[in-house]
Amino acid sequence: MDQKEYSEIKALLAQLNERIDALYQDKPAFELIVPDETEPEFIPEPEPEPEAKPEPERVHVTKPKPVPTIGDLFTNMNPGPTVAEVLARSNSRNPLKERISFNDKYLFTKVLFNQDAGLFNNTIDILEPMTSMREVESYLGTHFPNWDVTSPAVHRFLCQLEDHVR
Repeated sequence: MDQKEYSEIKALLAQLNERIDALYQDKPAFELIVPDETEPEFIPEPEPEPEAKPEPERVHVTKPKPVPTIGDLFTNMNPGPTVAEVLARSNSRNPLKERISFNDKYLFTKVLFNQDAGLFNNTIDILEPMTSMREVESYLGTHFPNWDVTSPAVHRFLCQLEDHVR
């Protein structure tokens, strides 16, 4: 940058500073407003007059007649046995061997009858005609005294037998 350019820039900066000073010399940057010592008088707004409410029209309403439900349609029918009752009766007519599922047979044979399927089948054949749980428990207590009565397999086996005896 040469001397001529430097002096032009310096002159422009000086003019700019003069203009800025002129803007702020006439007016302060902000004006402080001090409120008067007296408070303005509070004048409450007048309350509006309450409007007269028109009385509602009286309408005569009749209750609708109850609509019959599907349940009402079937209340007078003769109730037959439920599906659960029918299944329970049909299951109880089946021989004990057919009522015990394949998985339960495997469990009982493996855990209770020491993997002896013949012993399991013979025991089921003997228990089949029994009509009370007392007979069943007496037979099992005599012939299988080593069974742990608290084991889940024994409990499941006894539940099957109890369902059969009912």
